[in-house]
Amino acid sequence: MANIVTSTAAKLHISPTLGINELVLKTRAEGKHVVHLGFGEATFPIQKDVLQIHKDGSNTASYMPVAGTQELRKVCDSISAALREYIRLTRIKAIADFNAERLGVSISPEQVVVAPGSKPLLFALFDILQGDVLLPRPSWVSYEPQVLHAGKKLFWVETDPHDRHSITETSLTAAYEKAISEGADPRTMLVNSPSNPTGHVFSAECVQIIKSFCRSKGIVLITDEIYSDICFDESQKTVSAFDSSPDASETVILTGGLSKV
Repeated sequence: MANIVTSTAAKLHISPTLGINELVLKTRAEGKHVVHLGFGEATFPIQKDVLQIHKDGSNTASYMPVAGTQELRKVCDSISAALREYIRLTRIKAIADFNAERLGVSISPEQVVVAPGSKPLLFALFDILQGDVLLPRPSWVSYEPQVLHAGKKLFWVETDPHDRHSITETSLTAAYEKAISEGADPRTMLVNSPSNPTGHVFSAECVQIIKSFCRSKGIVLITDEIYSDICFDESQKTVSAFDSSPDASETVILTGGLSKV
């Protein structure tokens, strides 16, 4: 049978975390005890109120607005406190308010786009943003295939394993110059703090180095902060690249999600 997939798709492989999960399931089925460290997911049961909201909201087959329904954007006062808290976390204004309070900046609902998870948002960003991509190494396993799926070239920013995999101006410059020397056009960079898989939380100094570099090179910075609330050491509190600087909303894109809240 002739190959029916594109050359880009042919280069993609199963996610290592999914591969680990399948191996764990197979091993457990053989009666062996396994400590599963593949997935970073909570094992708590889903709250009944949340399940009911999901059920009530699944009764339509109509196309939804691209950026989220109007119901998602307004306060609903005629519900219980538990349901109101859930909707507060999911409606768009609340997302803007939550991040504005967390970061100490002004964020309007018009700056927020809601999707069924941060992964579709990242896929969309790599599709619509111009140029090739700089990415720290190591990084979450799905970033690389997302970049390649969008037909972009990927250039690794090497991190320092002796300093909690921090990023330096030297490593940024080396990755950028390598891209230029190979005829690429690096216009986007993605960072993740707290980092998957290293757990490293970027310092304020490191964040500033990254931002200054991207600004000087005209690079759009995507900051994936989905783990920002899973930081148990107050001295290592997450520092966001999305701050109050005048150009932050134009050159920095913040992504996150409820799955890690």
